[in-house]
Amino acid sequence: MEIFLPKVEVIALEQGLLGQSGLARAQTLVALAWYWRQSDSRQALAWVEAGERSLQGLDAQTQAGEVPPLAARLTLVRAELNLLSAELGTALQMVLAAIAQFESCHDLVGLGDAYWLHAQVLEDSGKQGQTKGILEAALAAYEAAGDKDRYSALHARSLMMALFDEPVAASVAIQQSFPSDQPRPLPVAFWISNARGLAAALAGDPAASIKHFLRAYEIGLDIGQLRRALVAGSNAAESFLRLGDLDTALAMHERDLLLARQVGWPACLGLCLAKIGSAMRQLGRYGEARGFLVEGAKQMARLPGSRSQAQVAIDLAELELADGRHAEAVQAFSDLAAQRELKLAPDLLLLLHCGWASALLKVGQHQAAAKVAATALNLATSLGDVLGQVKALQVLAQMPPDAGTPLPPATQAPSQALHYLRQALALAATITGYEPTPELWQELAQAEALAGNYKAAYEHGLAANNAFRRVQTTAVQNRAVAMQVRHELEHAQAQAALHQQAAEALRETTATLEVLGVMGREITASLQAESVFQTLHRHVEQLLDAASFVVFMVEPAQAAAATPQQLVLAYGAEDGRKLPSETLALQGNSVFARCAREREELLINLEPEQSDGTRLIQGTLETLSLLFGPLLAGDRLLGVISIQSSRQHAYGDRERFIFKALCAYAAIALDNAAAYAQTESAQQQTHAALTELRQMQRDLIEREKLAALGSLVAGVAHELNTPIGNSLMVASTLRDGSEEFLALVSQGHLRKSQLEQFCRSTQDASGLLMRNLEKAAELVSGFKQLAVDQTSERRRTFLLRQTCEEVALTLAHLLVRAGHSLALDVPEDLALDSYPGPLAQVLSNLVINAGLHGFAGRQGGRMRLSAKARNAQQVMLCFEDDGLGIAAEHLDKIFEPFFTTRLGQGGSGLGLHVSYNIVRNLLGGSITVSSVLGQGTRFEILLPMAAPAGPDMSDAL
Repeated sequence: MEIFLPKVEVIALEQGLLGQSGLARAQTLVALAWYWRQSDSRQALAWVEAGERSLQGLDAQTQAGEVPPLAARLTLVRAELNLLSAELGTALQMVLAAIAQFESCHDLVGLGDAYWLHAQVLEDSGKQGQTKGILEAALAAYEAAGDKDRYSALHARSLMMALFDEPVAASVAIQQSFPSDQPRPLPVAFWISNARGLAAALAGDPAASIKHFLRAYEIGLDIGQLRRALVAGSNAAESFLRLGDLDTALAMHERDLLLARQVGWPACLGLCLAKIGSAMRQLGRYGEARGFLVEGAKQMARLPGSRSQAQVAIDLAELELADGRHAEAVQAFSDLAAQRELKLAPDLLLLLHCGWASALLKVGQHQAAAKVAATALNLATSLGDVLGQVKALQVLAQMPPDAGTPLPPATQAPSQALHYLRQALALAATITGYEPTPELWQELAQAEALAGNYKAAYEHGLAANNAFRRVQTTAVQNRAVAMQVRHELEHAQAQAALHQQAAEALRETTATLEVLGVMGREITASLQAESVFQTLHRHVEQLLDAASFVVFMVEPAQAAAATPQQLVLAYGAEDGRKLPSETLALQGNSVFARCAREREELLINLEPEQSDGTRLIQGTLETLSLLFGPLLAGDRLLGVISIQSSRQHAYGDRERFIFKALCAYAAIALDNAAAYAQTESAQQQTHAALTELRQMQRDLIEREKLAALGSLVAGVAHELNTPIGNSLMVASTLRDGSEEFLALVSQGHLRKSQLEQFCRSTQDASGLLMRNLEKAAELVSGFKQLAVDQTSERRRTFLLRQTCEEVALTLAHLLVRAGHSLALDVPEDLALDSYPGPLAQVLSNLVINAGLHGFAGRQGGRMRLSAKARNAQQVMLCFEDDGLGIAAEHLDKIFEPFFTTRLGQGGSGLGLHVSYNIVRNLLGGSITVSSVLGQGTRFEILLPMAAPAGPDMSDAL
């Protein structure tokens, strides 16, 4: 957090509150309270209270880490507000509390700020002697925190205050510490300008001091440091007084007084009133001066013991002396000197004693006057203030003989006056570039003449005349300098006014942009066109005078075309009623069509006698101000918006700027809404296509299963054909033998041998019939189990060898017919806890795939199915053939759905894909393939002995 911030940035910070919440809002509120503290006390206090409420609403975890420094900053702001209101006791208590808070949360920057304010409270309380150590602590805190700007600002402020005690050394230190050619942040530049201005004023260069003080004054107003800005302005006015430009000085003092009355701070009011009173005194307008000084003294009474209070009291006493009210002046100086609690700075103490001595002399208290003057001389000597010594010596020279100031024993001067005046002249000669005043030369001439030294008196008289002419010349030069400075001041004020106007425009623009940003976010948040229209209409009514609000959109069917043909009324409202639908030709004469064709904003201002609202928008009110804007998404025209007002010239630059921004936001939102609608439609189409594809896939998978079932049926038919055929043959033979036997019996020709032969034949036939029927029953039982397995996903424990044999038996007719062979190498005792049916389907797919693709166009293909346990948890199945092999570019694709090299020739492209999914998703294994063209293909299936819990294979397949 900066120590001060320009007004434009503070206002932008205030606009940033929109949409903020939680900790971010609390931080902004604290910052606003801090930056407004010397601009507007009421506003700052309102921010403080809002910030305190916001901090109280934060959660406990946030409060533990973030709240203490913010709360301490608010306490510090309250302390400064009390200081400005001259509530010094409360200000001291609160600043000490802030110091404790900053120390507890280890906020070094805040601690430095609190120390700085603590020093200011002590200074306003008349305890200047205690401020040095506190300011050093503030510098140390800034240095430890690494805040170079605050350190530089406070260092400049400290050097400025040192000018009152050691002007020469402090001036050198200012030049060394802050070279004039380096840019500085405004808070630092403010204090540097103040220090340079005071150094120039004390060095007798009022023109330079004016420039520096006015620079400080402008910066202070810009960054909201009003109290010190008023001090800088008053100092600049005093420098104008030294240049003899009393009019400008008074005008500046009056300007500062007006500002001081607005803020109502006692220190500022007292300062401005006292400065005007001092200027009036120099003009000889003593009555008016007394009124201002008395009012200023009342304000300063709320800052007892401060330098400002002492300065006003001295000004009042000097006013009494200048007005010839010598007794009142003596009393005023005496009362001021009697205030023991008032620890005056050395420069003010010197002014007090010199004025007091002069007043005592005027009322005839010569000895007291001499004593006070001697004290002033000793004080000036101890300070090294040569000019102060000269002034004190001139006062001592006025003492009569009864003042009790005997001449030093070694003096050669014939009189006391000559002794002190010659000493004053000698001291003046030691000041480089300094010319003794005409008054000093005149006093010397008179003293020499009284002593009978007429030659010296004549020479001193000539010197007085020359000094007077130089003074006149200097006065003229000062007047010229004052005119130049005033001209520069007026120029600077004009520039400042321009900057102020620019700042106000920037502030208004910033505020507008912030509001538009919030509105833009709300407008573009919707993905429905109707919602966009309603939100846009609401915001237009908030910001602009829009009796009519109309949106025409490019006809949806033509939206993607390069040259749309029609505009359709998408949204229209006038005085709370909805407008009927309407269609406009793009090449027509309507202003909407013109705006769409030109793709530029159009503003139409009509005079009352020219208004013809029905010509511009059918059925609307007659309007005098009409604004049209295209809705552009890049180079694409989306539509046209129009707002209309019954007022003349309702839409200036600001309104057009807002309207253009709203059109841009609307175009983005409507383009997003259209894109969303297209995306949603595409998603629906994609979903429908995916559903259809999945249904197709399920159909194809069912066909694969039916094909496998067909192979099973064919295998059953082929294998059962032999035993059943044999049984039929035996049954037929048995039937024929029975008929012959019955014929012999009926004829009575049956012999014993024939009976025995019939019985043996019947016995043999019955045995053969039983064996064939048992074989058929066994085959039916095995086929039944295989059929159940292949048409279900029932998990059970099974022998792998048996499943492989059942697959080989099922496909035996296909292999025999094609002239191929399948060899099995599977251990008899290898048992799996898995899904035999899906595994059989996988193996069947591999055998069928080899016959269809691997042995295409040839017979005598050899296949081998082997299995071996890799460990206690896994088994490896290998299926290999000596067929044509698979091309390298196809190896990565054979497991993809619908991939086949024999599309339309009996290959669906799903067999291996189904096998891949069964192995991975149901059996919990992996399947890989390797092949060399012309040498065959090898599939390796790695399966767990115990399959994982079976998933829903409807998605997997």
